[in-house]
Amino acid sequence: MTSLRKFLFLTNLLYNRYMKPSFGGNYMNGQERRNEILHILNNSKLEVSATSLAKKFAVSRQIIVGDIALLRALGHRITALPKGYIIDSNQSEYNSFNVIVKHTPKETIKELTALVNANVIVLDVTINHPTYGILKGDLNIKTLKDIELFLKNRPNLLSSLTDGVHVHTLLYKDKKDLNAALNALNELGFIYND
Repeated sequence: MTSLRKFLFLTNLLYNRYMKPSFGGNYMNGQERRNEILHILNNSKLEVSATSLAKKFAVSRQIIVGDIALLRALGHRITALPKGYIIDSNQSEYNSFNVIVKHTPKETIKELTALVNANVIVLDVTINHPTYGILKGDLNIKTLKDIELFLKNRPNLLSSLTDGVHVHTLLYKDKKDLNAALNALNELGFIYND
């Protein structure tokens, strides 16, 4: 065997043994991995963490975060929660409404509690930053427990970048729930009027 053939043989052997990404013993390309991620998320009732997906596919957590971003760009409704990712297929049952609010960071718990108590889902938060433009964060807050987890894990709020002004997308099934939510925000003085 020539030295070049030996080198190629050993390189191939080492790559296949120590470096080749695997899933169930077989190589999986990016598109196959993203399809499998979608399958896992569609069949899971709980959040699936990027770390667990990374271990499953023998790739880095950052690769999974990139895969999720690509899947979102393709239109898949993947929501990031404190404990991982979900696909909320039930969102199509809801109507949506964007509300502009302003309050201090300390008042966030009052705002979110009022909305959850009115039986609406706080889907996301958006700000219009003077330098970076539109910045958006997924929330998917449905319960008081969700509020607790959110505030525990995300102490730096997007609204702190815009003096408290931000937009929430609210999901609701019944118009009376939306009206109750808006009335509660108005009573708290949080509805933003420029």
